[in-house]
Amino acid sequence: MRWLGRIVERHPILMGMGEAVAMGLSGIRAYKMRAFLTILGVVMGIMTVTGMSSIVAGLNASMARQIATLGSSTIFIRPQGPGEHIDDDEWRRRKGLTMDEVAEIAEKPAVQAVAPLQWIPSETVKYGTERARDLQVLGTTEAYEGVHDSYVEKGRFLSRTDVDRAAPVVVIGTDIVDALFPFVEPVGKEVSIDGRRFEVIGVLQK
Repeated sequence: MRWLGRIVERHPILMGMGEAVAMGLSGIRAYKMRAFLTILGVVMGIMTVTGMSSIVAGLNASMARQIATLGSSTIFIRPQGPGEHIDDDEWRRRKGLTMDEVAEIAEKPAVQAVAPLQWIPSETVKYGTERARDLQVLGTTEAYEGVHDSYVEKGRFLSRTDVDRAAPVVVIGTDIVDALFPFVEPVGKEVSIDGRRFEVIGVLQK
């Protein structure tokens, strides 16, 4: 053990560290419950910080993916400011773009395509005895498919002819298919949107 003595003489800090470790171990043996609770608190604190960091990172990544799906050159024009909440009366007073204005925007050299959207308030969509509520129903044109990268899995999307003659046709999402057509092929069937009948011409990809 002489070599150990020589090391301690040369590096006295090791003696202090050894004594600190020995005191710590003796304290743990003497106060096991206190030591356990202290260690548990440290572990829980580290887990909480790590978990929150992971959640924030996941939310940021999810938001980035959603923005990326819109495209870096996609612009939305709305009759309200970002984060502005307006009531139904104020919404009706604010005029949106007319189809003539949409056509003028589409003719600009820097614009590849324009897809106007009109949100349609609706309460119930039905097929036979099946019903679906709290859905998003919107009117748009054939350009929506390319602008929003929303392509059909079955059937077809809206055409220029459908838009020009205001054809009573709809393209539905997979959630609507699950709710109204669990065992039936939806393309070619008719659904009722608040009493008005529309033919299903396509189903969007999931």
